Amino acid sequence: MSFPRILAAALVCGLTFLGSEAGAQQPPAVPGRKATLRFAWWVAPENPPELALLQDKDRVPFAPDVMALSVKTQYFGPPTAVVARKTFGTEKDKQGNPVVVWEPFASVAVPADGSDLAVILFPDARGTSAQAQVFDFGEEAFPYGTIQIINYTNARVDCAVGNTALQVPSRGRARYPGTFTKRQPARFSLAVTEPGAEPRLIASTTMIFFPNTRLMYFVLEMPGAKPEERYHNSVIMENKVLAPALPPPPPPPPATTEGGKGKGKAKGKAADGAGQ
Repeated sequence: MSFPRILAAALVCGLTFLGSEAGAQQPPAVPGRKATLRFAWWVAPENPPELALLQDKDRVPFAPDVMALSVKTQYFGPPTAVVARKTFGTEKDKQGNPVVVWEPFASVAVPADGSDLAVILFPDARGTSAQAQVFDFGEEAFPYGTIQIINYTNARVDCAVGNTALQVPSRGRARYPGTFTKRQPARFSLAVTEPGAEPRLIASTTMIFFPNTRLMYFVLEMPGAKPEERYHNSVIMENKVLAPALPPPPPPPPATTEGGKGKGKAKGKAADGAGQ
C-alpha cells in the first residue's frame, strides 16, 4: 500500500476527534441552509468516482482536485449536505443499458446560512465512501495573509511565525493571530513534543507571506516509522483573485454642427461678414 493511502487511513482514525469537537458547537438544525462548499481530495482513489452534490431533486456534478480548493459549489438545502457517487444498478433501461444509481458517498454538516467551508474528502480504501473534514473558510475566521496549523499527530506541535509562538495540541488546530498586509518574509519553524519526550525540530525555514494568500499547514505522522522519518507536512494554499482595475472610459468626442463642421469655424466666418 502506498504511503499516501497508509497516511490517509491513519488520519481518518483521528478525524473523529476534530469532527466531534466541531459537531458539539453546531446550532440546532434549521432546514434551508445556504453555503459555499470548496471540495478537495486528501488523496484521490485509484479510479475517482463521478461525484455530485444533491440539492432537492437536482444533482450538481463536481470533480475535486487533490489538496487544492479550486472547486467551489454553491449549496442550498438541509443542514447536512449529501455528496453522491455515480454507480450502475443490476436493472437495465429500455436500450439495455445498466440503470444509473446515485449512492451516498459523503455527508457535510453545514453550520449556518452564508457559510464558506473547505471540505476535504478522505476516501476509504475501495473509494466507495469518504469522510469529510470541514474547515471554516470565512474571511473572519480565516483571513487572507495568515496561516493555520492543523495537527494530525499524537504529539504536541509548537510553531513559530516570526516572533509569534503557537502551541497546537494533538488532533487540534491553531491560527497565526495576525495578518500580513504586504509581501513579507518571516522565519517559520515547527517542533513536535511526544508524551514524555523532549521537543524535536522538524522544520525551520523562511517563508514569504502575501496579503492575498492563506495557508493550511498540516502536520502528519507516519505511525511505526523511525523518529527521523515519522513526521511530514502537507500544505494547501488558497489565493484571493482580485479583479483587475478597469481603465476609466475615454472622454466623449467634442460636439459638432450638422455636416461635421465645427461650431467655432462657423462663428468665425459670421464675424468676418459683419465687419465688411
